[in-house]
Amino acid sequence: MEALGLSLYPPISFNPKLSGTYAPTTSSFTLFHPPTIRFRPLRCSGTLSSSVDHWSKFSEAAEHGNLIPLYRSIPSGHLTPETAYRCLVKEDERDAPSFLFESVEPGLQQGRFSAIGAQPRMEIVAYENMVTVMDHREGRRTKEFVEDPMVVPRRIMEKWKPQRLDELPEAFCGGWVGYFSYDTVRYVEKKLPFSSAPKDDRNLPDIHLGLYDEVIVFDHVEKVFSLLINKI
Repeated sequence: MEALGLSLYPPISFNPKLSGTYAPTTSSFTLFHPPTIRFRPLRCSGTLSSSVDHWSKFSEAAEHGNLIPLYRSIPSGHLTPETAYRCLVKEDERDAPSFLFESVEPGLQQGRFSAIGAQPRMEIVAYENMVTVMDHREGRRTKEFVEDPMVVPRRIMEKWKPQRLDELPEAFCGGWVGYFSYDTVRYVEKKLPFSSAPKDDRNLPDIHLGLYDEVIVFDHVEKVFSLLINKI
């Protein structure tokens, strides 16, 4: 299985390779156990401001899209990505959906950006052809049988018109994060039906995605971290 980040925004010129862990360092990827997950509100000091300094620029972006991020940048001081991550996910919350990504650049021991997310707005879990959508904001859970589970996130996203602003960090600023198991190929290759798959002795989903609309991005060059909110 591989961790995956899918941004809400169109690609930009910056091209770091992202590597990271989905949930705190677990090799088993046991990511979702509803009885144990506890969601807490994300709190920070200060007042969130628009990602642009002038209202006119924000209004111009709103004319072309319906998803415009808000952010506030704060000097990081002694705060590290690891410390910030532990503020959101405690050590005993090993099954809580979350991520800590580090940008990787050749020849450097530390990439420029770290991206952190927890408490996703929504989760999509696919097991064979049964897809479960958990909308944590609305408190709603739905199930449906589909031939291709990827039609579900596409359907959710089809009305979004995100606007990429120059002021945003050149890093992952929100979107889908999760994994696709090796068995995901069986949705595409009909010659490999699930009936021929090896016995599932770990009870892991084929696909598990979380929609993270609140992200913390550390810029290790500028020595700041940005709190980003994408209200959808």
